[in-house]
Amino acid sequence: MAVGDRATMHVIVGLVVGLAFILLLAIIFGGGTTGSIHRNISIVTIPYNASLYEEGKASFEPKEIKVMLGVNNTIRWINRDSVPARISADNEADPNFYNATKDFVLILPNKNYEYTFTKVGQFGYHGAPWQRGTIIVVDAKGSLCAPSSLASINLMNDFKVRQPTSLPQGYVLGQVESDDGGRAGVALYYANHSLCPFQGTLTDQIQEGTLVITVMKADDIANGTDFQQRETAFYANDPDGTIAKVQALDIAGHKAIGWEPFTGKNAIRENGKVVQSTPMQLGGMVRFFDDSDKTIYTITAMQPLGEITKVAASIK
Repeated sequence: MAVGDRATMHVIVGLVVGLAFILLLAIIFGGGTTGSIHRNISIVTIPYNASLYEEGKASFEPKEIKVMLGVNNTIRWINRDSVPARISADNEADPNFYNATKDFVLILPNKNYEYTFTKVGQFGYHGAPWQRGTIIVVDAKGSLCAPSSLASINLMNDFKVRQPTSLPQGYVLGQVESDDGGRAGVALYYANHSLCPFQGTLTDQIQEGTLVITVMKADDIANGTDFQQRETAFYANDPDGTIAKVQALDIAGHKAIGWEPFTGKNAIRENGKVVQSTPMQLGGMVRFFDDSDKTIYTITAMQPLGEITKVAASIK
């Protein structure tokens, strides 16, 4: 039986947007606040009470998800139920997926499991007999340059995404990404250069000058003060001492935190211990909570904090 936690974890310490941000904050439940889009990973959530049968109730959200090979073809199943969940491939359409899950993968509450699909096709999986899901993997050729507008994303009715009215000179919206069809979050990529083809990691994009804004629903946050306190407390307890110096900010009436670009570390951990660490230039950031619709905005760029703050303040 496989378990969704791994003994070895590669973490870019200090990179608090993208993959490392998710890895750093995934274990924080009540302290710190999650919220970021991360390239190459697509999210499937196992909702609360999914273990209880009820006709018409979703056991996996989304039940069917389409991903592009080489772009977002790693699936991360996150268990939000109060009891362990399990998944197993329906058949050997993807032999590697079948072998990895044939004895069921057990995912503990608030933990996750990841699998990277490497072939095009449609792959069914299940948990309990009434729990069914499908992964559709398509070829990314010809798709790396789309979408490039919010109109292409099917957002939830209560999920509002506001764009900035002030950007660095020459910057325009070049690409849009979403997790779970816009239900889990949206990332907006602004640049003064072409983003087509859209390749590389989120870190690569930022280091090449792209300004990234992610928007996430956060219904578990009480208000802006709660958000700011959680964020400040989380970064104050950074075990490696590599997170940039965090400042408490007020962005157009919203409680926020932020920091200047800094030198972090690309740390490789094994069993919780750092076994290799190299310096890495990381972007400045502003994160704020919008009380009116309970969303977290994160703005990241290789630019001074003052410039990022201007962009954040124009999001209304």
